[in-house]
Amino acid sequence: MAHVDNNIFIEGLRGNVAKQIVFRKTRKGTVASRMPKTDPNREPTQGQLEHRDRFADASDYAQEVLADPELKALYEAALDPENTLRGTIVRDFFKAPKVREVDTDSYKGVVGDVIRIKAKDDFRVIAVDVRILNAAGELLEEGAAIIDPKSRKKWLYTTTVPNPELAGTVIQVTATDMPGNTGSLDVTL
Repeated sequence: MAHVDNNIFIEGLRGNVAKQIVFRKTRKGTVASRMPKTDPNREPTQGQLEHRDRFADASDYAQEVLADPELKALYEAALDPENTLRGTIVRDFFKAPKVREVDTDSYKGVVGDVIRIKAKDDFRVIAVDVRILNAAGELLEEGAAIIDPKSRKKWLYTTTVPNPELAGTVIQVTATDMPGNTGSLDVTL
């Protein structure tokens, strides 16, 4: 793959030449690469068909975002100069958020205890939900965490139900991003 700079004959060129070289436009300029080889007689695998469907969904999501001035502005504000706006939106669709840490040091089983959560996404985490189950697997409480006003990368969940038996308690945390992808982490005390 080669990047083409300051060449008036090739700059902005798109497509292929004699099915040998492919030219693409990127934010950095025009890129030239070899033509990919494909076998037209080969049937796509089930995984390839599923990926095509998922990519079609990602493309639909990108169209929705680009048509919504508020959402478009959010993505433009976080745009990486290496990527296009549409590429950033599609990547966000494919990449689920991750719950990196559930800090239970302040959780003693008392109403009002705070559980601190670190959740990360390549663009933005929009919601973090917490479920607390006792050792028998019964749901004690569930609810939404709020974003920490001091650190926008952390979330806080304040407990509402007493839990006298902490041993074996499971705290399930699920983070959701803009396209609706989820990532979760379970912590057992």
